[in-house]
Amino acid sequence: MLNVKLDLETEAYLIEMASREETTPEALIKSLIHQRWGMQPPQTIVERLGGHPESFLQDAPPNLSERKQRKQAIAEPSSSTISPMSDLCRLLPILAP
Repeated sequence: MLNVKLDLETEAYLIEMASREETTPEALIKSLIHQRWGMQPPQTIVERLGGHPESFLQDAPPNLSERKQRKQAIAEPSSSTISPMSDLCRLLPILAP
């Protein structure tokens, strides 16, 4: 149970609101909390995952918002990407007797 000390003005508002709603102040507070909780918009996937990464697309070209530029950027192989064939060629000397 939680006890909250209200100032006189707020307590008067609470009592008046409770009488208009024909309920107790405790029930009114409980219903207000439930209403307020239901009003919260659901979190987006990005918010649930902790937000955008700090370095998200910082080194991307500025015109990447255009579809043609995005397609071209995706089609170009990254210099940091190593193909599976190059991995295999690197391992061949190790595997040879």
